Formats: sequence, structure tokens, C-alpha cells
Amino acid sequence: MTKQPKESKIEIAQTTDLAISPESLIAQAIDKGVSVESLEKLLAMRKELRMEWSKGEYDKAMAAFQRACPIIKKRKAGGQTNSGHVAYYYAPIEDIIDQTKDLIGQNGFSYSIQSKTRADGVDATCVVKHINGHSESVSIEVPMTKGTNVMSAPQI
Repeated sequence: MTKQPKESKIEIAQTTDLAISPESLIAQAIDKGVSVESLEKLLAMRKELRMEWSKGEYDKAMAAFQRACPIIKKRKAGGQTNSGHVAYYYAPIEDIIDQTKDLIGQNGFSYSIQSKTRADGVDATCVVKHINGHSESVSIEVPMTKGTNVMSAPQI
């Protein structure tokens, strides 16, 4: 009679986090008394990794916001034609905020708008910030010149 080998069970530890955290590397480096130069490099690496992670979180949140964001309702009557009809409808900033503020907060965003008046127009910058630290901004220069009897120059 031949002996059958015993079946051995090999357990493999599963983990979702295979990477060593920058913080643990820094702690190990301090414990081993590495040079200040090496420690500075580790801190720079940690900062860069944090920025990459933050940008990824921002991008995910922006994608979720854009999927859920409604088409903005334009309810306010704009200029009138010569015959007295409403030429267009628009959404004032307060209406846009009212229609999106909950979604902005749910996705971890905040924003600020900075403006600077010039002799020939206005410069405006909107800074969008995410709760995890990443921010992006967009600027626009709006000239203040004569438009038509229905719209100002920036609206044309």
C-alpha cells in the first residue's frame, strides 16, 4: 500500500495595500539615523505622492459631480428685441449656486471667485478646491466695450 502525501494548505495573506507608506519609510529612516539629505528626499517624495493622490481624488469627485450636475435652468429674461420680445434667458450666478450647491458640497468641493476691475474690463478667476487638498483655477478677461441694443459685448 502506497502512502499518499498529506495535502498541505498554504495560506496567502491578502492585502489591498501592497505599497509601504511614505510615513513608515520616514519612521524607519529616522530610526536608522539617516542623513538629513536622505530624510529631505523622503519628505519630498511623500509630498509628491500626496499631491498625486489628491489630484486623483479631485478627478474622481469632479467626474461624479459632472455626472450628477443638472442642466442649469435659465429663468431670467435678458434683453428685448426691437419688437419687445425677450431675446434670451439666462441664469444669474445666485441661481447657478442654488441649483448646484448641494452637489458641490456632497463631492467635497468649495470655490472662490476673485475679480479685478481694469479700465477696459474685468479679470475674473474661479478657484475650485477639493477637501483632499487639490485645487484648480481658471481665469477669464471680460472686456467692457459696447455691444448691441440686446446684449453687452461679453455676451455676444
